[in-house]
Amino acid sequence: IISYLGAAVSTSQTLGLGTGVAYPIGVTTNTYVATNNFGSATCSFNVTVVDVEAPIISCPSDTTVCDTTATIINNIAPMASDNCSGETVTYTLSGATTGTGTGDASGTTLNNGITTVKYIVADAVGNLDSCSFNVEILTCVGIKEVYPLQGIEVFPNPVKDFIQVSFEENYTSLNLTLTSVEGKIIYQKNNVTSKKVTIDVAGFDNGIYFLQVTNGLKSNNYKIVKK
Repeated sequence: IISYLGAAVSTSQTLGLGTGVAYPIGVTTNTYVATNNFGSATCSFNVTVVDVEAPIISCPSDTTVCDTTATIINNIAPMASDNCSGETVTYTLSGATTGTGTGDASGTTLNNGITTVKYIVADAVGNLDSCSFNVEILTCVGIKEVYPLQGIEVFPNPVKDFIQVSFEENYTSLNLTLTSVEGKIIYQKNNVTSKKVTIDVAGFDNGIYFLQVTNGLKSNNYKIVKK
């Protein structure tokens, strides 16, 4: 509050931030000076901003990969956010693989078995959030057909979550169809040109399924056991 008698007063801010702007976390000192013909007066006050809101982090879902050795795992980055900038992410590995690191764990080599990946996000004042998921590296025994379409491998079988279909030959276009024992089509992918296809069967009922891989002229048929 500025009071005066008989002379015009001008005010100015010499330190701090004004109104209508975002204040940073911590203490900001604002200083104002009032001046008239007889001199000046100064006052100061502090604005303290405390961050009590924790950051948020979310993890990928559990995943299973088939291999015969330790495997480099990619695409397992978390999603982290905070109401204030400056959050940091770290991770720990436990189970079949152990270790720690900062940022994204993608590109890490994981051993056969189940590795739990735990991400922790911390903001500038120490508020925390965390999430975790499992990566299972299976030593898979697949079915490798050599006739009539060569170089196709389907694994694991029996399967729990994901069927992996890999192609050693350079097929220009393949069609994949998965059917139930009743003949109902429950998965179909046409014009496949990649070297590998992953079929998610985690939500399917346990039982027998049939996978057909065809190039339009020849077909391979696989009996799949879902457990």
